[in-house]
Amino acid sequence: MSNKLVKSLLLSGLGLIGLTVALLGVGKAVASQQRAELDENATEFFAQFPVTETNDSARELDRLSTRLGMVSSEQSKTTPQVDEQKAEAFAAIHEILGNYLESQEQKTGGPLEPVPAELTDFLAQHQAELDAVKQHLATAEAPVWEQDPERMADLSSYALSSFLNLGRLNKLLLVEAIAHSQNNQPEEMLEVLAIAQKLHEPLKQRPDLLSYLTSLLMEQNQVGVLRHLDGVSVELAEQLLAGNRQEAGQQALGFETWMMYEGMQKLASGETVEQQLGEEEKPGPFKSLLFSLSAADTARVMDDHYQQLEDFNMCSSGELAELDLSQVAWWNSLGDETAQPFAEVVATKGSRRMLELELTQKVLQAKAQKQGDKWPKQLLGLESQVCPGETWVYEVTPEGKMSLAFSYEFEETADGGDLPLRYEGE
Repeated sequence: MSNKLVKSLLLSGLGLIGLTVALLGVGKAVASQQRAELDENATEFFAQFPVTETNDSARELDRLSTRLGMVSSEQSKTTPQVDEQKAEAFAAIHEILGNYLESQEQKTGGPLEPVPAELTDFLAQHQAELDAVKQHLATAEAPVWEQDPERMADLSSYALSSFLNLGRLNKLLLVEAIAHSQNNQPEEMLEVLAIAQKLHEPLKQRPDLLSYLTSLLMEQNQVGVLRHLDGVSVELAEQLLAGNRQEAGQQALGFETWMMYEGMQKLASGETVEQQLGEEEKPGPFKSLLFSLSAADTARVMDDHYQQLEDFNMCSSGELAELDLSQVAWWNSLGDETAQPFAEVVATKGSRRMLELELTQKVLQAKAQKQGDKWPKQLLGLESQVCPGETWVYEVTPEGKMSLAFSYEFEETADGGDLPLRYEGE
């Protein structure tokens, strides 16, 4: 090989290295500028929520749940193991419990069906354990679970609580309340319903998406039962109505967006990878730069998409536009995997739940004004707060039957997950 050719190749190689270094430098400058702005947005967003540690009350609630045969949500050396027989006993009624409540929630009137024998037997056999749960919720401080955005953004090691046990306990309490109602024990029924509300309330205060969706499911169980019970105060329904579920949903989506952003930036820095896999697995400069730029681009797209919720009205806005992945930069292949199209689900579920709460409030209002077997001739405040311009249509037939229905008709959902927006009383 001639000296001239060697010199030419050497100069070409140095040129490529120089170009690579220059491009890397430009990319880092762009990433640094974008990150400065987005870091500020993330910091400002997370500043709304206090950092909390799981308290003793939450741990005790988890321990008491295991005594009912539920698998603990906190896996540690100090967590008691679930007794195998108790786990089998709960597993045997778990599906029956869910099916019974779902069937009763879909009713549009009439008394609730008797609680299945399998469930009454379970309650009787585990009354002491369930009473311990109720005593704890009634007297102890409210349970608090860990909430630390910095730790939660560690995608490689942080495990969110599932809160499955809260949903299971909620169902057991509701079935016990129904049983008290059917046994003509109104005071006991109201006591259990109040405790179910105490179980649910702390979850409503959390900002993350999993807590929000779990809270909506618990609320669906509650409102689907409340309006079919007699002697429930209007105030209880109004307590449930407190808080805008659509705004809470937008907050949860924001939390998801900025958690994704922070988590990808940790990956870009190699911090979480180094902790889990060692120094040799840290990403190189190009991969780090790609993670950082992808995090910024994806956060931008998700945040823009979720802003649709501010003006969303499920009765007039129609369906939310789907997440447009074409807005993700052409080079951002990670964006297709990390950008989550949750806006429509969160918006419609949150608004729908509020409509179900409105219906429950109106039903309980009518029941409170009922004189003997005569329904009130009219109800006040039938305008919907969820869907301005729409109303609840209240009628009493010449035969003395009452009906409540929403003025706007929605299409039936494919999964049947929404409760009916009407009620008929004898």
